[in-house]
Amino acid sequence: MIIALQWLQHHPSSPKNDREVPILVNEQGETIAVVVPIAQWEKLTHSDTTQYLLSSETMKKRLIEAKQRQTGISLEAACEQLGI
Repeated sequence: MIIALQWLQHHPSSPKNDREVPILVNEQGETIAVVVPIAQWEKLTHSDTTQYLLSSETMKKRLIEAKQRQTGISLEAACEQLGI
């Protein structure tokens, strides 16, 4: 059971409106969740994904090659080549 909604201070160097986030506290006073604005959540999850993909030299090479590619094929052509 959630008994309190409190504000948690974080990152003193952040802009004032980004310094506080709401947290949910249970009956024992333990923080059980934090409410993160969707824009911040997207930054966090995109950052994790990028770091994960770039941690592998093989994947890093593939991503760079794909980014440099100037050609592509349609979805229909890809499905045909894959036999689906």
